[in-house]
Amino acid sequence: MTSYKISTFGGITLNFTKVKCLKRNGNESVTIEFIERYSYLLNPKTNEYERIKHNDTTVVHFEKIDDLLEFISDFSVTWQNYLDEECEKYIKNANR
Repeated sequence: MTSYKISTFGGITLNFTKVKCLKRNGNESVTIEFIERYSYLLNPKTNEYERIKHNDTTVVHFEKIDDLLEFISDFSVTWQNYLDEECEKYIKNANR
């Protein structure tokens, strides 16, 4: 069973179960990469479904370096808490 960890940072809301990584782009922005997702689209020529891969990202811009650093710090703490919770759940389920 997957739990959801939803948090809001810098005006955007993230579902941490879908986040792959956070990348800093110099002193002005960060890019949030999400886990690959797939959808299926019916091709009218072949009348078969085709799998489409999505690599979604979100870029968050900051006017001040202090805001960017605060965002990264808050993100890192919440991300680590999420990973710790998932690890605890995994260990608990493995010991059953």
